[in-house]
Amino acid sequence: MDTQNIVGSTSAASGDNNNNNFPQQHQRSNGNTITSSYEGNYQVDISSTNFELETITSSYTGLMRIYRLLYVADHCPMLRNDALLTSFKYIQETHFISLYKQILDEIKKQNIPLPNDFDAAWYERTQRNYVHKLEKLDTDLRNFRTNSIKDSIRRGHDDLGDHYLDAGDFFNAVRCYVRSRDYCVTPRHTMTMCMNVLKA
Repeated sequence: MDTQNIVGSTSAASGDNNNNNFPQQHQRSNGNTITSSYEGNYQVDISSTNFELETITSSYTGLMRIYRLLYVADHCPMLRNDALLTSFKYIQETHFISLYKQILDEIKKQNIPLPNDFDAAWYERTQRNYVHKLEKLDTDLRNFRTNSIKDSIRRGHDDLGDHYLDAGDFFNAVRCYVRSRDYCVTPRHTMTMCMNVLKA
């Protein structure tokens, strides 16, 4: 399995190069980690530890949580099934339909039983919702520009950026966040803009 490539290929397709910078080497003195001669290609044995997947999910939120789960699935055979199924659950809280499909394909490839509450219509429904919301946010922003409401224009760019980010479109998310800079009127607005760019 090469779950790490799921994250890498998705990030590259969306113009993002920050979410695929995984550690090239990972060594521990307790011997639980094996690092091969191929950089980044190692497997972790947790049989002698009390490590639980919840440790990962509680430390991250949003897309980063999903990426970390996929990383665990790629490098920890004992947690692979649980990590894939958990990432599959969390991806359905987003509009990231391309990554959803890749995770689903990997689950099927690994012959992992799908959850009992598997929603076969999620992909098409979410795709429609994404397009509908995108059109609405774009229309709202155009109206704000027509009325020259500076703060509303700033928030409109932020909302569009959030929507793109939720779908894994990091390039357009950053572009929207940066465009809000011209409409920042307070230091707090500028700080929010910078934090949004870092988030994406």
